[in-house]
Amino acid sequence: MWGEQLAENRVRREHLVACSQALREAMGQHSQALQTPLALADRVRGGFHWLASHPQWLVLPIALTVAMRPRRVLGWSMKLWWGWRALRRVQGLLPR
Repeated sequence: MWGEQLAENRVRREHLVACSQALREAMGQHSQALQTPLALADRVRGGFHWLASHPQWLVLPIALTVAMRPRRVLGWSMKLWWGWRALRRVQGLLPR
């Protein structure tokens, strides 16, 4: 009687361990799709953390906007944005 129950429990345990392993593998494969969005979220969170530890970089644009006319700041920021994007494109074309 104890031997039969022990054997049944052993078989059931092996089945549960196999199911658990299959579920872990499936979860690992499904989580691959989340890797890119979660990496982006980590970068954004890191940026906020950096900005919180370096508040002078947030105060500087606000002070420039107040000191200069907002329209001029917008014009310069658009030029800087365009230049940064152009630089990124050129860097993408160059071999590493």
